[in-house]
Amino acid sequence: YCAAAETHGDKTFLVYEDTRLTFSEAWTQAQALAAGLSARYGVVRGDRVALALRNYPEWILAFMAATALGAVAVPVNAWWTEEEMAYGLKDSGAKVVVVDDERLVRLGAARAENPKLVVLTVRSSAGDASTTALEDLLGDFAGEPRPAHGGSVDDDAMILYTSGTTG
Repeated sequence: YCAAAETHGDKTFLVYEDTRLTFSEAWTQAQALAAGLSARYGVVRGDRVALALRNYPEWILAFMAATALGAVAVPVNAWWTEEEMAYGLKDSGAKVVVVDDERLVRLGAARAENPKLVVLTVRSSAGDASTTALEDLLGDFAGEPRPAHGGSVDDDAMILYTSGTTG
């Protein structure tokens, strides 16, 4: 990601409605998020960070942050039921899950099974004292470089669950 930010800097990387992020802006935000995940929640190389949200810009920022730390990104199917979500988060060993409001309401069983699960909310009006707004975490760690993870090219980058179809 760093090389892309250095090479393409001020070119547009991501467009969502009225939001535009350049390569440099996206990498800066991803680094801040990685710093926050590491410093506040102890995310290290090999930990699982689940992404359970629609296609918001924060999805790619969270993916970039997790993999830049050497953590394993776990994109989950946005259509999963509460039971499926609980299974996937438990099976993957997710330490952190990034959710939007629609997926937040489906975390009941997963949170009951794992009360230590860190829940980061995106564009949420439903968060509470047990969750953290991803935007707040970005603000708290703005300008912080991501910690080095000492990983290798052989490390796992993601766990991807299929939808179960054969076609």
